[in-house]
Amino acid sequence: MTVWACLLVNPDGSKLWRQKYVHLGEERLLTHGAYPAASLAKARRKREVEREQLADGLDPATQKKLEQQ
Repeated sequence: MTVWACLLVNPDGSKLWRQKYVHLGEERLLTHGAYPAASLAKARRKREVEREQLADGLDPATQKKLEQQ
């Protein structure tokens, strides 16, 4: 299971917390919100929740969509 998270800094100066992972051989990307509205601690908590979902065989992007509905 490959999971990494980082702060993406765009050319216009905006910053986004992003997480990349592989699920069933497919590379996926999630966004955890804009910095500083979403703190480092909040991004880390979300990353841990998504790592647990991956360990349980669930796709975090699909779970996020289901929660939003």
